[in-house]
Amino acid sequence: MASPAGRRQFGLLLIILGGIGAALMLVRTVTQLYLSGMISGAGFLPDQPDQLVPMQDWLLTLATFAAFIIIIRYGRRMRRDARISDEPGDHSIS
Repeated sequence: MASPAGRRQFGLLLIILGGIGAALMLVRTVTQLYLSGMISGAGFLPDQPDQLVPMQDWLLTLATFAAFIIIIRYGRRMRRDARISDEPGDHSIS
């Protein structure tokens, strides 16, 4: 079994990587909205008509964003459990 310090470090790594991934998914969403013309501007060129973002892109972005949020939650739980097991005294989790 890994040491509590190792679990805390791995949990922190998961939190950082999950945060970076979630931020990238938000940037991807804003970029999709801008290029489709839904956010100030009308696509690549001013004369270009508004376009819809394909539903598959939206679903993939949403699923990936949800996966990164789950990774962040798992990392936070690992850090919390490692901190609880690192405390002196009774090691039961209540």
